[in-house]
Amino acid sequence: MWLLEFLPDWIFHAVLVVGVMAMAASFVLKFVPFVTTYRLPIQAAGLVLTVLGVWFEGAMSNEATWQTRVHEMEQKVAAAEVKSAQENVRIVTQVVTRIQKIKDTTNANARYLETQVAQDLDRECTLTNASVMLHNSASQNEVARSTGNTDGAASEVKASELIGAVVENYGTYYQVVERLQGWQDWYRTQKAIFESIK
Repeated sequence: MWLLEFLPDWIFHAVLVVGVMAMAASFVLKFVPFVTTYRLPIQAAGLVLTVLGVWFEGAMSNEATWQTRVHEMEQKVAAAEVKSAQENVRIVTQVVTRIQKIKDTTNANARYLETQVAQDLDRECTLTNASVMLHNSASQNEVARSTGNTDGAASEVKASELIGAVVENYGTYYQVVERLQGWQDWYRTQKAIFESIK
């Protein structure tokens, strides 16, 4: 309630005390001429002040309860944010470590291709223009065009270059998978942390 924010609490306590005292005075102090003369207005004013005082006391009690709950929730959210930050560090570290392992594996496969496979592969295997076109179309997620405009001649692309592109693409694929799994893990973890706040 907006009035509770602008006035100090002692005013509402005073309204209740004055109301109860006015009611009591109108019944107990009948022998005082002023009270006897204005007994009905004093009782009415006392009743109104008592009702207002009780109402404001209830509102203050309700406000205090809500403020306590808000404070508790703020503490729970702060604790959840700390846990969230710790989980973020864990997830990022895990994803970066896994991606680095994938990069290392991809680089090792590329070195193996260069040192052990490339010369024999290029000497033993030649690619046609149609196979290179098929690879290029697949890499763009397109349907390969008709091979009618190719003459079936050997391509200038070496087989080792094609395999090198495949090795690199697989490495990229697994890096993307790790990033996706990292995002999924992050989402599930954050959801569990913040949904546990009640």
